[in-house]
Amino acid sequence: MPKEKQLGLSDKEKEKLLDILEKEGREKWYKRWKEHMAIPSNLDVLSKDKDEREKILRYLLLRVLINQQARFDKVREISIRISEEFTDILLSEPFKISESELFKVFKDVAGESRMFVNWMIFLFNEIWKQKVSKMEETLMIVDGHVGKVFCRTGLLEEVLYEERRPYIIQASKMRLWIEEIISRFGKIPFYVDNGAFYLFEDGYCRELKPNCKDCPLNKICKKYLKWTAYQIWEK
Repeated sequence: MPKEKQLGLSDKEKEKLLDILEKEGREKWYKRWKEHMAIPSNLDVLSKDKDEREKILRYLLLRVLINQQARFDKVREISIRISEEFTDILLSEPFKISESELFKVFKDVAGESRMFVNWMIFLFNEIWKQKVSKMEETLMIVDGHVGKVFCRTGLLEEVLYEERRPYIIQASKMRLWIEEIISRFGKIPFYVDNGAFYLFEDGYCRELKPNCKDCPLNKICKKYLKWTAYQIWEK
């Protein structure tokens, strides 16, 4: 797999840039979380009723399992792990399985369930005010657009990309590197991930015609624009 080294940001610049991503991710997520979770109108996500909250978690779990991007082998692994972990109680008395126990299984398996883990932590901590886990324990999703931000800005000094389609990055293969950076600077993964994705969603870090001038990272970013998520860069 081809890789290329590039001049990265200083640690001071990295921390400042991550601060911006985390702040942008937190503020915008709080405005959009209901939309992104796509909670149906028949469910009250602000309810204090335990049964209603369980319905919401089951709905979000269902979303993860039937997501068109979810791999069959990962769904199978999650199902087997839950069955082995809770044996008969899963079928006879599922309500006795605590949220924290179920959360641990999903976090261990991770993969496509990373988003479900993050949603669980957010809902319990920030909306329902129950401390199942800390926001610092959320997980990086790192889709192509998030990875692109880390490559273009200089947060990464080494970039992996596709051999047949340079310079489309291999985001998933750089996830561990990105997670190490987040951990080293003590940032909240979920909010940093969101902040990076919103740069694309809000029309700044677009694939082929990025709006660097108005981007909140403009003064720090290295602007290695050839790195893209899904399309070949055109000068």
